[in-house]
Amino acid sequence: MKRSLDLITQHKRPDRAGGRAAWRKADQAARVAVATELATHGPEAAGELIDPLLKRLDAARHAIHSQGPLTSLAELLPTAAYLPSAHQSLFDSVMEGARVQVARSNPQSWNPEGVILEAFLRIGAGEDPGRQLDSLARDLAARGARLFPTAALAVLHAALCDTAGAQRVATLRAAPHQKAAALSAVASHLARVPPRPCPVPNSIGTDRFTHAIQHLALKVTSATRPDNETPIKLLHQALATAGWHHAIPVLARLAPEAVAAVRDIVMVHLRASHVSQI
Repeated sequence: MKRSLDLITQHKRPDRAGGRAAWRKADQAARVAVATELATHGPEAAGELIDPLLKRLDAARHAIHSQGPLTSLAELLPTAAYLPSAHQSLFDSVMEGARVQVARSNPQSWNPEGVILEAFLRIGAGEDPGRQLDSLARDLAARGARLFPTAALAVLHAALCDTAGAQRVATLRAAPHQKAAALSAVASHLARVPPRPCPVPNSIGTDRFTHAIQHLALKVTSATRPDNETPIKLLHQALATAGWHHAIPVLARLAPEAVAAVRDIVMVHLRASHVSQI
């Protein structure tokens, strides 16, 4: 635990302004990933890790942004329930302020990530997310699947027991990696496989926002039993795309023997590629 904390604190903010955005993104990814893993058995350490993020987001909500820090807060939700009281209080305050800020803004300025998060928060509170679903349907039609967080929206439909709707959204015409990520995210939810955050930004895996939504989806549907049949079919579709690697984490839980088969296929292609370059 100490080694993890030391490595993160050693990752200092650069003096040059040009490198600060990349540093901030990498710093947040590492802090969120480690805090999520520590939260259940080391809440104090987890609180220390995300304290700078909470303060940064608290400051951001006072800036002129229609969405405020709402979407960024989603990444902290898996950790929030285990935080010490002081950090929990700050998180709740920032989250409430962000939701109020969004509610007061022009609906046309809302981004889909914020609307999806709001839908889940409403579901968790026992409220109907119908207004959010209608807004998301209109926004998807206007933007197109390639410019939309289809994986998170598909998980929302799955959490509402609309498996057909989840599959429809996941298989919309989009980039292969995007389609594979959406299919894998729905499979993960239906099989009740908890997501694991990635400690680096811009990884080849599912984006951090979708991971947070997957966590929320499992939380608001905690009484739902796992379905292991439909996920296998979805993973089969994901493996047939150029984004096949998105399916591996869920496949490893549902059919570990299949991962070995995928590895063998990849090795054959890698050897053939190496030979062709000689």
